[in-house]
Amino acid sequence: MLCEMRQVNGVVTPRRRHPRRTGMVRDLYRVEGIAVENSQDLEIKFMSPLDSGAAVVLDRLISSKPLDPEQRLAWARYLLSILFRNPDSVETIKTHMAEIWR
Repeated sequence: MLCEMRQVNGVVTPRRRHPRRTGMVRDLYRVEGIAVENSQDLEIKFMSPLDSGAAVVLDRLISSKPLDPEQRLAWARYLLSILFRNPDSVETIKTHMAEIWR
């Protein structure tokens, strides 16, 4: 179970949810209006490498192993990316990406 945090009427409330019942937006990072082969570039070329680096670091953190400077940087990148991983921010990023591609 995951702990989902939701803001309702200005009050943040936690609740336990199954992973399939929370936080899922299908094709969240797909950019419409550009070539199909490039429509998932945000996920494939940016988010996936961030997540892969963070997974390695998380394993090290869980096993209490020290992090080298590159691993610390990978973790910091991942944490900063969390600020932008919501539908509103992703929509803004996708709009800018589509403009750049055009």
